[in-house]
Amino acid sequence: MRGLYLPFWIKVWLGMSAAICTMDVAYTILRPASLRGGSLESWFRLWHIYADVDLRYAAPNDLLTHTTGRLMTIEIVMNVVALVLDAQRSKHAALTAFTSTAFVLWKTIIYLFMYIDIPEGNESAFAPDISWWRLFLVFWTMNGIWVVVPFAVMIRLWQIMTESMSLRELNKKSVEKSSLLGVISSDSNNSKSENLSTESTD
Repeated sequence: MRGLYLPFWIKVWLGMSAAICTMDVAYTILRPASLRGGSLESWFRLWHIYADVDLRYAAPNDLLTHTTGRLMTIEIVMNVVALVLDAQRSKHAALTAFTSTAFVLWKTIIYLFMYIDIPEGNESAFAPDISWWRLFLVFWTMNGIWVVVPFAVMIRLWQIMTESMSLRELNKKSVEKSSLLGVISSDSNNSKSENLSTESTD
């Protein structure tokens, strides 16, 4: 069904998301080797910039980032599956992409809420000497992208799926109407044939 094909920009996002999340999973799982001074530090320079602001990423034993890193593997697999399904023109591609994107959105929102209105007795995970503009650019802007874009993707995919459902309903009604008209026409022809037979007999 043509209406279920994924738009190009969504396919680009799914591919980029899968690639970036793969690097993120590798960074969190391979700590401390992936941290500054580690044997793999040259592979993760952009993550070091982020870890200078979000100290959870700089801690080799942080439970939250270890957990979210493992959850990302599900998103990565589903993104790849959605792209493969779309290449095969499968009607399941849009639903798979929608589900994967919903996972990304809610995981990011939950992560961000860990930094908003922190209950008394808990320390902030932000670096204490960080400037407000660097905090805004590195933390809120970067994470904000992973809220805004997935939300936009979900809206478009929802439109695609609902439009497809409406089209199927119209086609179903059209087929039912055609079948009904066929039955009526057949009954009418049979009635005419019976009348002609009766007249011939008379």
